[in-house]
Amino acid sequence: MHVLITLRDYNSKIVSAKIENLIKSFKKKKYLNIGIAIDARGGNFLLSEIDSLNKKYTNTSIKIIKGSSPGKSSAQREFAEKYLNDNDFVLLNDLNCNLKINKNFDKNFFTKLKCDCVIFPVIFNSKKGGSNYFQFENFLRKKESKLKCCFTGSGQVLGVRAKVLKKLPNDVGDDCFLPLYSLIYENGTKYSSVITGLDIGYESPGKHFAARKRMFLRNFPYTFISLIRCLYKLKLFLALIIFFHKVLRWTLIIIFPIFIILLIFYIFSNFTIQNILFIPIFALFVLKPKFRNIFASSLGTLLGFFLFILGRRITHY
Repeated sequence: MHVLITLRDYNSKIVSAKIENLIKSFKKKKYLNIGIAIDARGGNFLLSEIDSLNKKYTNTSIKIIKGSSPGKSSAQREFAEKYLNDNDFVLLNDLNCNLKINKNFDKNFFTKLKCDCVIFPVIFNSKKGGSNYFQFENFLRKKESKLKCCFTGSGQVLGVRAKVLKKLPNDVGDDCFLPLYSLIYENGTKYSSVITGLDIGYESPGKHFAARKRMFLRNFPYTFISLIRCLYKLKLFLALIIFFHKVLRWTLIIIFPIFIILLIFYIFSNFTIQNILFIPIFALFVLKPKFRNIFASSLGTLLGFFLFILGRRITHY
């Protein structure tokens, strides 16, 4: 069983916690091949730390690599090139969440797959009954393998063959591009619930802002490359989905914060009784974390767009 932990910077506490969760989750597995891929921009690690991890977790084999080019995806690609065969499946967890293994999962699950990427559901705030947003995303992911398209454009918790991992460009969102690359270059995707990601964390508006800014700077060029590649290979339905899900949606997201900012200026410059009706709408953005996060994400995408126009790239950060 190959599992790859990807980090922007090496953190022994995070690594130990993830390994503990993996061992607990895959309790029927006597042996885990755990990889650690670190962004080239992250700090250096000590070989003695890896030795101590191997001694502590005797039923695991732990290998580590630091990428030579900026980006977590670059480190993942280099790890696959160095340690994995093309047909090896590797499990990736792009979220800071625990894994729950279904009783139907067995050691031959990945070897029996005919596809090159399998996407697993993510449940956010499972203690509070789950998130409607993640439920909707999981519903769309179920349809992707049947229709051979990417409605969500992301995987977050997924298994992928090393040959797809080896195609990743530098510094892109792996969970966005691995399902897409599997559809463009290889044998497509599958949805399965034998593994579930349990995310019970909370992301602040500031983190949403920074994440969306990074996302636009990293993914925008390769989205258009993927769109052109789909047209070249006559994957017209997939090209259409990429256009609507990425190009058109990003355009609307960029317009959204501009509209809100102009509306705020209008309300305060023309303060009338009628405009008081807009105050409850703005209260939602102030009081509700979900709406604050939506606005912060939109604003981050807008800034990412302007930085892209100015020729900036994520490697500048």
